[in-house]
Amino acid sequence: MAKRKGQRETQEERALKMREFLALENELQKTKEEYGIEDKPTKLQLVVNKVYDIIYAREKRRVVRKKYIWLALLTGWFGGHRFYTHQYKTAVLYLLLFWSGFPIAMTIVDLMIALPMKPDEEGMILM
Repeated sequence: MAKRKGQRETQEERALKMREFLALENELQKTKEEYGIEDKPTKLQLVVNKVYDIIYAREKRRVVRKKYIWLALLTGWFGGHRFYTHQYKTAVLYLLLFWSGFPIAMTIVDLMIALPMKPDEEGMILM
């Protein structure tokens, strides 16, 4: 079944491709087990996984929106708002690099993220 340019893949076709992929993945795993090949991640894969876990697996915290914004405005140049949200690694980075201008630029980005967020009934946002 040839696709014309611009036609989208249907959900059924995607599901079929996923089933085929999983079947091939299982076959590869069985073959590796048969020949005694172990899947050991490379050092690069371990580093990438660790960075991904740090960045994307971090639990978001509920913070008071006004307090976060005021902390970012008044203490953002050395990471005060990051300490408030328990993002200690980036807070220490801001603290170490406060003289470079990097934390100020990143605080502006943090403010651009926090300002348009709508607080809930208690005035809290997820950061």
